[in-house]
Amino acid sequence: MFRDFRFSMIFIASAIGTFPLFVPPFFLPLYSRSLGFSTKTGAGLVAGFNLASAAGRVGCGLATDRIGPLNTLILSLVGSALSMLALWPVSTTLAPMAVFVVLNGASNGGFFSTMPTVVGNVFGSARVSLVMGMVVTGWTAGYLMGAPIAGYLLAAYGGTDEGIKAYRPAMFYAGTLAFGAAGFAAFARLRINSKLKSRV
Repeated sequence: MFRDFRFSMIFIASAIGTFPLFVPPFFLPLYSRSLGFSTKTGAGLVAGFNLASAAGRVGCGLATDRIGPLNTLILSLVGSALSMLALWPVSTTLAPMAVFVVLNGASNGGFFSTMPTVVGNVFGSARVSLVMGMVVTGWTAGYLMGAPIAGYLLAAYGGTDEGIKAYRPAMFYAGTLAFGAAGFAAFARLRINSKLKSRV
C-alpha cells in the first residue's frame, strides 16, 4: 500500500493528526484552573468538548455526502488547527473558552467519523479492512505520545505555576501538527482530483 502515493499521504496525515487530538481534553481542567475557574467549570468544559465531539461526528458524516469525505477531513483538521492556534491562546475568559471547546471538539470528532469514509471512498470497499487496519496502526504513536509531549512542553516552560503563558508552546505544538496533517491530506486530495470544487 505504501507504493500508492494517496495511501502514503493519508496514512501520514492520520498518523500526525492523532497527536493533537487529545491535548485539549487533557489540558482543559488544568488550563481552566490556571484562569481561576472552579474544578466544576473545568469538568463542564470537558463534558462540552465530548458533546461537541459527538455532534461533530454526525455533522461531518453529513458533510461527506455533500462535499466529499477527503474534503471534509481536510476541513476538520484545519478547523482543529485554527481553533488551537488562533482561539485557544487568547481564551482567557469563559465565553471564548466555550467557543474553543465547541469548535475543537466538533473538529476532533469529525476526524474520527470521516477517516473510515475516506478509506472506503479512495480505496474501495473491498480493501477497507486492510487499509483501515494499517491506518489505525499508524495512530499508535499519536495516542501514546501526543498529550505527554504537550505535558512535557508545559513543564519545560514552567508548568501550571507560570500561568497561561506556559501553555502556549503546547498549544502551538498541537495546532501546528493539525495543520501539517491537513497539508498531507490535501496532497492526497490533489493527487486524486486537482479541481478544487470537485467532490472528493
